[in-house]
Amino acid sequence: MLLEAQLKRQRQGTGNTDIDDDDNCMETEEQFLLQIAETNSKYVYVNTRVDYQYRSTALDNMCVYDYIRLYRKKPINSRDRKQLEAQADTSSSQPKDPQRGRPSSEREAFQAGHPQAASHVNIKRIKPVVPVLLGPPVPRRDRDDTKERYCRSILTLYFPWRSIQDVSDINQTWEEAFQIRQTRILPTSWKIINNIQLLQECKNDRDEHLQQVTEAAQTETDGDYSYPNHNDSDNDVENTEIFDVLEAIDITCIPTINDNTNKAEQIYFEKIVQAVDQA
Repeated sequence: MLLEAQLKRQRQGTGNTDIDDDDNCMETEEQFLLQIAETNSKYVYVNTRVDYQYRSTALDNMCVYDYIRLYRKKPINSRDRKQLEAQADTSSSQPKDPQRGRPSSEREAFQAGHPQAASHVNIKRIKPVVPVLLGPPVPRRDRDDTKERYCRSILTLYFPWRSIQDVSDINQTWEEAFQIRQTRILPTSWKIINNIQLLQECKNDRDEHLQQVTEAAQTETDGDYSYPNHNDSDNDVENTEIFDVLEAIDITCIPTINDNTNKAEQIYFEKIVQAVDQA
């Protein structure tokens, strides 16, 4: 979303672009949801970017990550309207006596430019959620080849903005914009940013360790190791012992098979067992 706006603005300017590469243009394809507006017969295209961009002025200093984490959108009803009116009167009137029960969740209206400004409202979550980032991950900040993407990702997620002008000036690289604006990023956001970097480093260390283990295993497999060649000799000794047992059997004592077959077989096996025991 911000990349698309910067590309368009730079084409109209000097034409000096400092973007990673042309493949990043694929990231400008934005997805929308078809949702109901004022009536059940009217539908509009919206997404999280639109909701954030047209948030109320009370949330001016909130980044998109915290907006998703702390607020959700819902269809407005009479209770929401009363709550909005009560919040508007709080600053000008004296505080009222505390009411019994759980206090109402904070509501924030959308600005007029939002396609659902008249039908929906932002309501603060009872419990914050953890946003899941889809798509390409935030790159490492210590790599020169992804420095621009890193700065753009951090500014988009953790710096308050409503338009491209809020996060980057004309003909300004993302790294330059980040150096100027990073002091306005909240400490809570920096904790998340540092955890993302730590996760990237852990993944890199894991991959390096796995590569070392794989290379070591491959080296051992390709090495020329000599193993004791005892298979042939063992087989010869075993075969000799078997032949000795068979020779010890007195074949002349084996009765010929007659009608009483079971008795003849029993005597035969007894002779074999005796020969094995004596071996």
